[in-house]
Amino acid sequence: MAEAGADLDGVHAAGVEFEGDFLPVLLAGEGLRAVEAASEGDVRAGAFDDDVLGLEVAGEAVAGLGLYGDGLLQEAVISGGVVDADAVIRTQDDSLYVNGLGIRRCVLWNDANGSSLVLSSIPERKLIVEDCDVIYSRAKWHHWSGGRVFNARGENDKPGGPGVIFRNIRISDPRPTLQQFFLCMAVPEPYGDGSHGKGDLSGVLFQNISIAAPSVLGEPQMLWGNKDARIRNLTFENLTVAGRPVTGAEFFKTNEFVSGLRFTTQDGSR
Repeated sequence: MAEAGADLDGVHAAGVEFEGDFLPVLLAGEGLRAVEAASEGDVRAGAFDDDVLGLEVAGEAVAGLGLYGDGLLQEAVISGGVVDADAVIRTQDDSLYVNGLGIRRCVLWNDANGSSLVLSSIPERKLIVEDCDVIYSRAKWHHWSGGRVFNARGENDKPGGPGVIFRNIRISDPRPTLQQFFLCMAVPEPYGDGSHGKGDLSGVLFQNISIAAPSVLGEPQMLWGNKDARIRNLTFENLTVAGRPVTGAEFFKTNEFVSGLRFTTQDGSR
């Protein structure tokens, strides 16, 4: 394995650009057991040779592994039809971007700086994120737009959400630093400067989401739209915090650009 900051000469990854001295984390298929990626890297879309950082690509196996990387950058491998599955992913920065063909049976650990599931490029088509565990969700900063579990952070540049399902997501960290939901199409103060995306977030189903504990800093769960990027028609089926069901929109801090939230509990009550 190459050392951090190593010269990238001789690393074969056709069509992939490396920025600075950082090494990428790439995934092509299923079965990656552990990733320890610290700090931030950058990867852009392209095809891969059979040998990336000395690791064989054999069917549905590992395409690349680096000491530095911004989680598993799905935008680098979407064209390959990737399903992220059966992985234990520990990162300092972002873990997974909600795109590709789906995400299932992943265990996520965020040390200090990133989000578990980034919704900035969420598509308008069928995509299922299921049977995942967030076991550690910590942040070294307080008022900022990163971190958290479900995060949009004002970066969406087109509509998304219809057909997307998050189900059986277990967030078991007993002392999470920040809130689990930060679906902010515009980032309000004190978390940011009002930067915002374009295109509505709509039609997403959150099903069987269990949260062990709220933010230790008392941060509110956020759904925050703007006039160019509204949040509408989200459904929450069996959302719980510390075993207690969430039954209404008052669970979230919202603004006038959020509408049509729907809640059902395990017993079917609304």
